[in-house]
Amino acid sequence: MASNWDSLTSVDGKEELVSHLQRMADFLKQHEVLWRAHLERLWEKMDKEWSKSLEHVAVQELLKLPLGITHDGWPSSLREFASIARSLSLFRKPKSSNHMVSKPPPINRVLAQGMNSKKLHEVEILGAVVAHFAEKVKATDVIDVGAGQGYLAQVLSFQYELPVIAIDCCSHHMDVTKKRAAQIQKHYKARVQKDQWGQSAFPGPRTLTYHFGAVETPTLLPLLNSILLSESAAASNKPRNISVLDDGNPLQDKSTCLDATNCFGSSQPPGKHGDIRSVVVAGLHACGDLSANMLRNFLDCDEVNAVVCVGCCYNLLSEGHNCGFPLSEGVKNAGLLLDRSGRDLACQSAERWSSMRPEAAAQNFQVHTFRAAFQLVLQRYYPKVAAANPCVGRLGKARRRKQTCKGLPSTTSGSKLPEISLQVEHLQLDIESATTDQSNPDKSVESFGQRDTTEKVIGCITEIDLISQSRQSYLEKDYIKESLLGFQEYAKTALKRLRLPEVPEKELVSIWEEIEPYMALVGVFWSLRAVLAPVLESYILLDRLLFLKEQALKANNEDRETIISQLVPLFDPLVSPRNMAIVAMRCA
Repeated sequence: MASNWDSLTSVDGKEELVSHLQRMADFLKQHEVLWRAHLERLWEKMDKEWSKSLEHVAVQELLKLPLGITHDGWPSSLREFASIARSLSLFRKPKSSNHMVSKPPPINRVLAQGMNSKKLHEVEILGAVVAHFAEKVKATDVIDVGAGQGYLAQVLSFQYELPVIAIDCCSHHMDVTKKRAAQIQKHYKARVQKDQWGQSAFPGPRTLTYHFGAVETPTLLPLLNSILLSESAAASNKPRNISVLDDGNPLQDKSTCLDATNCFGSSQPPGKHGDIRSVVVAGLHACGDLSANMLRNFLDCDEVNAVVCVGCCYNLLSEGHNCGFPLSEGVKNAGLLLDRSGRDLACQSAERWSSMRPEAAAQNFQVHTFRAAFQLVLQRYYPKVAAANPCVGRLGKARRRKQTCKGLPSTTSGSKLPEISLQVEHLQLDIESATTDQSNPDKSVESFGQRDTTEKVIGCITEIDLISQSRQSYLEKDYIKESLLGFQEYAKTALKRLRLPEVPEKELVSIWEEIEPYMALVGVFWSLRAVLAPVLESYILLDRLLFLKEQALKANNEDRETIISQLVPLFDPLVSPRNMAIVAMRCA
């Protein structure tokens, strides 16, 4: 059932894409109970055979499930489930044959300042890709949508010497972009003086950061038309400096001021090639509906000849008619909306999941157990609130940090409490105060006669066995106590966040005692859900690709133009989980 992804996500393959999306929809409908399920009594929603097989599986094995890795001893239906999910999901590893992705030009240390390793990885690759398309369509302008602090825009401007308009709705980001670009400009000016470059070789910034008001602005078309269709002043060789237009007015109220003088200085035209407009629109992790609107603007605005869009935040997508999802007729006809649960799950990364440390995974599962128990609190005390499935935020994050720092044990599915080291020469360190004479530490070691730990005989119990059992029992009791305290803290914080009155502590204890025996199954449930995460993300991304192909077919039938589109994995998915870019270009 595996698909040929080269053909499916390439310039052709519309019919194959429609067929594949229908198979995805059918598969997701079949397992709707897993990805639509919220939080109440999760363990009751699983296949009984699956849960029985996975209940005592080690955490390390559960983490491999989203990658389709299973074991022969597991039920055949479970192995088929993981295999089909894997075959339906997009292939996410970048191709080494693509030199733009595998060997992009490095970003110099001045431009790289302020970027973490993830951002550097993304900007380095995406900058090369955008520059490639800018050359292909002979771009007069590149528009960086959702530019943030301007990292991509400044690399395109300084390193690739492209005229860039950086757009973001956050005034703070605009201020940061302006200050950062001014610092970079000083560096390049110093190089001009040092190397005696000619003024024409100066690769100065050509960026405009514009606060276009609210993210609710439906499209960027009014802004693009205002910039691209305005009359420009005479060409000049002077570099374009960063300008900021920020009075907070809505976009439509500012269109009259977006002429060439305001945007580019008193005498600098918007592009390099006179009145022939050719624009590339790019976005690095364009959030929610912004990605969908970028594709719509590419289709609606004739001057936009290419789009390169890496989306993110599927949980913020709107769903329904003329929304961010679905876009294509094919997915609309499949009749499957994802709702918040599905869109949230689409943000999970199989690669990140499988690379998680078992200790961190166990702590995650524990927090999910807290949330499941808290849902019971809501159902019993605030049923109307529970019916709305409220979001309480990531309350367990700080606690997980504390547990990691303190080295506290955290157990769920298949995980065990730490093994106890019982080397006699280190006995006073391992057994600690519970078995050590505090007045004379050496005495307690001597009392064991310095016996070799290999003395154990089948059927006999030595002192060391007894101490080991006592220590393990102590840890288990301590862990149960820590879990209860953790849930009480979680519930109190969540109630406060939802502005609800506190619940008596004894009731929280009662609910936790009801839930605690099922902790192992909570980890199993979330692992099975994670298997569906790549399918859900692929469903959203392929909907966007199909939308472009449907519109391209309409344009071709009307003898207007040819539009080619493709989905391309750009980044290492371990470094940047949202690594798929939709690229599209107009051809004559």
